[in-house]
Amino acid sequence: MITQKPGRLLLCVGLAVHMMFSMSVMSPAHAAESRDVALNRSVQSTFEAQLLSQKSPSISPGGELVETIKQDVRSGWILGTVTEIVPSGMERLPISKLYLAQRGPNGSWLSAIEGSEVFVAMVAAAPQGFLTEEQTAALDYALPGPQVTGRAVASAAEATGLALPWALNKAWRLTGGPHGWSGQSRPYNSLDLSGGDGRVLASADGVLVKSCVASGSAILKLVHSNGYSTTYYHLERLAALDNGVSVKRGDFLGMIGNALPCGGHTSGAHVHLALGFRGQEVAVDGKNIGGWQFFEADAAYGGYATRGASRVDVGGTLINFGAEGTPEPSPQPPFKATVQPAPGATMVNLRSGPSMTASVIATLQRGATVELMCHVLGDTVQGNWGATRIWDRTQAGQWISDGFVNTGSNEPVVPLCAS
Repeated sequence: MITQKPGRLLLCVGLAVHMMFSMSVMSPAHAAESRDVALNRSVQSTFEAQLLSQKSPSISPGGELVETIKQDVRSGWILGTVTEIVPSGMERLPISKLYLAQRGPNGSWLSAIEGSEVFVAMVAAAPQGFLTEEQTAALDYALPGPQVTGRAVASAAEATGLALPWALNKAWRLTGGPHGWSGQSRPYNSLDLSGGDGRVLASADGVLVKSCVASGSAILKLVHSNGYSTTYYHLERLAALDNGVSVKRGDFLGMIGNALPCGGHTSGAHVHLALGFRGQEVAVDGKNIGGWQFFEADAAYGGYATRGASRVDVGGTLINFGAEGTPEPSPQPPFKATVQPAPGATMVNLRSGPSMTASVIATLQRGATVELMCHVLGDTVQGNWGATRIWDRTQAGQWISDGFVNTGSNEPVVPLCAS
């Protein structure tokens, strides 16, 4: 337990250490690797003990990267990150955590890792002005976050207040269902997502934390004031944002990619999105993100997402409907597209369902305009631009393969059909 008294901080973690503090805060724009051997040892050992308690032992004890985000030189307080360095090609993504540390009178350090009671106590006891108001609100896990409600959630416990990390009303693919940092490791707190314009956006307002910055990439974490955090890995061409700043929902973070700034494994450009709650990993199973409720399978990378009567399996497309509690988007006007039959053909069939075996109920000539309302995934069709499973429903309720309409995109251009 840590309590604060006027002009003095009492640290009770096995024994009491008394010290005076004064303010002289330095806030570097980027995390810097720590050169303090004693600090590194303290943070690394505390980090390794926490991993072990969560049944995820360190890969290489003492080999973690310790970085400083900001420090108060005179009082001896530091906020930073500690990150695993994972061998290249290993089926495990690096775990990165925030730490707080305070120097004792003999040069020793007291350190705490987010997700622990000591970390919460140190946030409350930090010198006035060391943490910004936004940082304190985001890191004070002892306080309950704002209530998050919405029509899309089954209970408050399932709400996250998070959008999916791309533009509203746009569709990306669920390339990997719920899984852990090393695939089968529990909890299954992560999703793999790809598609669209590749621009990864902040899922909610939060404090930005960068660690392991290298070659235009880094591990990015956003700590949100309702206790949740989102971590983004594999990004490239990061936005020029300083470490520790506040960002808004929808702010640009970087582009999907295959970057491995702290090692691990990847195949195919995507963003690995991981969910945390009050400093610890938390399963995405049952959680609502972007208007979808996610469910895990028995094995990693399986599972699916639902919204009303709609279900999307791995490989399918998800429309980002935003965070719970935000109004449903207004009905979109029909999207006008041009009919483009297969080479050599002059007509396209309109069917009673999203299947090549569904009955033909009308035809349209090449160059005709068709108004599209929504889409689903149906039979695979070899269209003008290759294979596609996207079927579009017209304003009249008929179905046409997206491979035979020129929409200007290989991705869906209309929302997912409600049923």
